[in-house]
Amino acid sequence: MSISSKPTLIGLSGTFASGKDTLATHLAKQYHYLHISTGDILRHEAMRLRGSTERPVMREVADELRHTKSPSYLVELALQAYTEHQDRGKNYNGAIISGLRSLGEAKAIKKAGGVMLFVDAPFEVRYHRMLSRQRDNETQVTLEHFKQREASEMSSELGDDAGFNLQGIRDMSDLVLINHFETPEQFFEEVIDNLHLAS
Repeated sequence: MSISSKPTLIGLSGTFASGKDTLATHLAKQYHYLHISTGDILRHEAMRLRGSTERPVMREVADELRHTKSPSYLVELALQAYTEHQDRGKNYNGAIISGLRSLGEAKAIKKAGGVMLFVDAPFEVRYHRMLSRQRDNETQVTLEHFKQREASEMSSELGDDAGFNLQGIRDMSDLVLINHFETPEQFFEEVIDNLHLAS
């Protein structure tokens, strides 16, 4: 799939350590997009509701919010934040909402007129990227555990819009880009060309 013009709303999802956060930061800085991370929103909600931002707690809170509030609840909060920024006179070229994990979130982006971008990379490349960035306890994660964690987020057992479903998001995305490049700059160039940001 492809898009025909520069988007004003981009939903960004992808596999773990594929380079999506680095990409969002770059696009926000270079093309004056507002980057809103649903992960940051979730951390705020997890601290408010559970007093913790440990990964198992955040996953539990995300599941709770998506099933009791709305499958797209985190994206709804992100879109609300973008509207508030625009209302305060912050003239961004658009918004990038990252960290999408459920079909409901991806559908909310499309319903709002946005495009979905899914970033992936070869499995072992991503595993070694994760180890090299030295975050939290990631250096202790074994390859087997990495595989198990990813498998748990690839599809929802219930098949609903609220469950983790990266495969479903990938299937409905407007662009699926494979980050197999040796440098971030090469990957940025590929994305910029596909999103028509240089035009």
